[in-house]
Amino acid sequence: MKRKVKISQCMIVKNEEKNIRRALTWAKDIVFEQIVVDTGSIDRTVEIAEEMGAKVYHFQWIDDFAAAKNYAIEQASGEWIVFLDADEYMNKEDTRKLVRLLERIPVPKKGEKLPLFIRCALVQLDDNGKPFSVDPQDRIFRNRKDLRYQGRIHEQIQMPPGGRFTFIQAENLSIFHTGYGNNVYAETGKLQRNIEMLERELEQDPDNYMAWSYLGDAQKASGDLEGAKISYRKALEGKNSGNLAKQRYYDARSGLKQILTGTKRKAESE
Repeated sequence: MKRKVKISQCMIVKNEEKNIRRALTWAKDIVFEQIVVDTGSIDRTVEIAEEMGAKVYHFQWIDDFAAAKNYAIEQASGEWIVFLDADEYMNKEDTRKLVRLLERIPVPKKGEKLPLFIRCALVQLDDNGKPFSVDPQDRIFRNRKDLRYQGRIHEQIQMPPGGRFTFIQAENLSIFHTGYGNNVYAETGKLQRNIEMLERELEQDPDNYMAWSYLGDAQKASGDLEGAKISYRKALEGKNSGNLAKQRYYDARSGLKQILTGTKRKAESE
């Protein structure tokens, strides 16, 4: 039976005046509250968000994306949370599909096992607006005290120990991400920031194979191919231990192959 569902939109931001209007506009018709946590903007991000009616909070940046996101979740009062970044959005058709999907999911009774997540596609767009990568993402989830993000960077929403990860595979829903084009990286300095944060993460946990794979990506994009080869090879060691997600394994293997193939071709042409 169809029912009215309350959705909270959450995001953390810093200097996103170019994206914040779109970030708040796409969901305006389907959510009952929009929570924006600012981590130190010096542009008009906060001003614009307040003008658009968002609930704006401030969080002192401590080099930890999970901590900032969890603070945002704590401000939410909706039944479901949609947690997208300022440079991500859904189209209008998909927002309507999302509402219809959530309306069909009943409120769980005590002990009842119902889906906790809506899994959809994250579509990465290049500088020309063309898709270059599609990966599954869990950005829409129930507002529960035991669902929180973990990881200083490339953070993931995690289940409590012993919890069962239940989700609906929404193959017809997509999130579009514009933040990893070359122009954006050059403008915001995201690459160097990511590299430094991942290196700190690995100092604390050198067996974090997911972090090694992400570090390889960032090093490759920055032109540090020798560093990327080392990181990718380290990441691939995580396959046997089960501490590297399947998609991350394929991504790391593909990245390493691209570097090795390119290096070989360059040597042959010299």
